[in-house]
Amino acid sequence: MSVLFGKPPKMSKTATTQNLQLLPFVTSKLDIQDAVARVLQLPISGFKELFDYNRRQVCHRLGGS
Repeated sequence: MSVLFGKPPKMSKTATTQNLQLLPFVTSKLDIQDAVARVLQLPISGFKELFDYNRRQVCHRLGGS
């Protein structure tokens, strides 16, 4: 390939790391019913067929029905 296209150019990359200031996760103000309702409103978590599909796949692989 090098005969046809020549040598590829040398690449140099520079990477830097940034330190993020994360806020603490406060659970004292968390309402579990509200949290569950909010998660179930997300399209993928409320998609019952996805859970049924995954359950069928696991059962099939384990030899169950």
